[in-house]
Amino acid sequence: MISRATVVGAGVVGLAMARGLERLGCDVTVLERATAPRQDGAGLTLWPNALSALDTIDAGEEVRAIGEPVRRAMVLRDSGRPLTELPITALTQQYGPLFAVLRSDLTRTLAEGLHAPVHYGVDVTVVGGQALVDGRPPDTELLIGADGIESTVRRTFLRGVRPRASGQFAARGVARTGAATPVMITESWGRGLRFGMVGLQHGLTYWFAATGTREAAENLPDTFALWHAPIADVLAAPQLGGTPVLPLLELPKLRTWHNGLSTVLIGDAAHAMTPNLGQGAAQGLEDVAVLLAELQRLPLPQALIAYERRRKRRAEQMAARSRLVGTLAQGAHPMLAALRDGLAPLTPRNVMAHQLSAMLRG
Repeated sequence: MISRATVVGAGVVGLAMARGLERLGCDVTVLERATAPRQDGAGLTLWPNALSALDTIDAGEEVRAIGEPVRRAMVLRDSGRPLTELPITALTQQYGPLFAVLRSDLTRTLAEGLHAPVHYGVDVTVVGGQALVDGRPPDTELLIGADGIESTVRRTFLRGVRPRASGQFAARGVARTGAATPVMITESWGRGLRFGMVGLQHGLTYWFAATGTREAAENLPDTFALWHAPIADVLAAPQLGGTPVLPLLELPKLRTWHNGLSTVLIGDAAHAMTPNLGQGAAQGLEDVAVLLAELQRLPLPQALIAYERRRKRRAEQMAARSRLVGTLAQGAHPMLAALRDGLAPLTPRNVMAHQLSAMLRG
């Protein structure tokens, strides 16, 4: 096992990686470009595979304590008419419950369980394929890029990689809905539009909207004015933080996730995907669990090879599936939307359970 590691990125995946390394006796340094922990209004749905990965670093119970159990999840039309319900009960009986959490609560919980300090406001630069911190290479045996879709660490051995646009824009926020907080996940589909709501603890609702244009995402009350309740009320409620509008991006398949020696990518730095399956963070946490296991089993270069062999194909398949789901759910053409809405209620629950089960199996 290596004795010194540097993790670049203090998001969910980077902090989880640091905790796992520290648990194995490694001296860890965490570097983050932002000057302070993120406090944006965003939530996450943690499926059982994400929680299983957190269990491997002894953080699962802490995270379950700050989350809200999800017992039902439905897909609706923009009118509110139900299209289908996901077989959550069957999945939780087999794999365990899923939870919805506030992202800032999750990162704070992971950071509080970390003994190593997190250094904020630190820029990692790349010169001649070498990562530099304050003009010098970091004193480390292993450099881990957990620095997101625009990863700096990735540029040390992969040049010219650019995120690609999905053609969709998203806005998201966390509303203080109080007693009106929904008790289940809903995602509502229209023509070229989607709106989702997830109840969190303490009377909060995480919501997200996906549109085909930036203008529609920047004018949500007008865009969703005729949609079913309580969408208008959620948008009108006091918001926790801002409601940023961003293009939905993903990474193309990378040639490799490591440099063969001492640098490796995890999470969005390796396989950023559209959020249509709610598996972005989960796949990054699966990276953490597998990389930790291989670092304990093999010498460093071989561990990186084994980690990529175990994780790359699965993450790429998940990204492709998420892209397909987004294309179908966001169908703007009237015939495509009608076909989608007609087929959704006809999909047998055992077929849905099988598809979701395949998603959860690592």
